[in-house]
Amino acid sequence: IGDLMVYDHNNGLPASLYYAVCQSSDGYLWIGSSSGLVRFDGKRYKIYFSDYADTNTIADNVIIDLVEDDNQNLWMAGLYQGLSKLNLRTGKIKRYACLSKDNTQGCGINSLYKDKEGEIWIGTTGRGLARYLPQRDSFEFFIPDPSKPSDGSEPNANLITDIAPDHTSSGLFWL
Repeated sequence: IGDLMVYDHNNGLPASLYYAVCQSSDGYLWIGSSSGLVRFDGKRYKIYFSDYADTNTIADNVIIDLVEDDNQNLWMAGLYQGLSKLNLRTGKIKRYACLSKDNTQGCGINSLYKDKEGEIWIGTTGRGLARYLPQRDSFEFFIPDPSKPSDGSEPNANLITDIAPDHTSSGLFWL
């Protein structure tokens, strides 16, 4: 295996809990944590925090999943305050605090998945499964039980905690 390097808060990482890691196409290592988003270049960390009043920052400080799309955007799942998209070429951040405009209270995102066609799928805390529609910059929802919205505080069919592809059937997900 070679030399093992251990990185933690003693080396400058900002949090004690880490949920996701992703290497982007530009070579950076991205880490979703309980204290924001961390970019690591092999030597230095850059930390992205949410300032809820500043819409040019990420939407949430608890980042539990990460995925890069085919257009060099890094998507971040915020456990409480929605979704964020960081354009890796420009550094510009876009927030999607609540994916839907209805009265459902749950705005948290639990999981992200990029399928073989490059589409981004989102597992939400109370709105079921969502798919990003880039041509409209909006979301399409697949809600198992629309009569029972959830704020994520109790289990129900509309709370999606993870997304996995079925390796035997193309286009089928396990939720």
